[in-house]
Amino acid sequence: MNLAEQMAAFAKRQRAQNILLAKQHGISIELEEDETITDVINDAFGAAPVEALADKVEWELGFRALPGTVVKRKGRGYRCTEAHITQEGLEPCTTCGLWVDVEERDIK
Repeated sequence: MNLAEQMAAFAKRQRAQNILLAKQHGISIELEEDETITDVINDAFGAAPVEALADKVEWELGFRALPGTVVKRKGRGYRCTEAHITQEGLEPCTTCGLWVDVEERDIK
């Protein structure tokens, strides 16, 4: 990957993280036409669309979550945005910076 490609990838990841932070703080964000937050996350982190929420594992303590990993917690789907080891206090429903909601319409 050359420098221009690295800079473009960095800009995509930065945009995705800014959108997640804005969402966490209740700040409205204007996305491009027909673009969803999930689209931005997928583009930034190279995550492929998930097949179905029913096929996803339940979130649990102590596993390595990589960008694009999709888990279930309390009946909702979440996609990891940043690599980390799961632990108390970093649950998907409480840590918007590490996880983004996956809505049924975004699941392919």
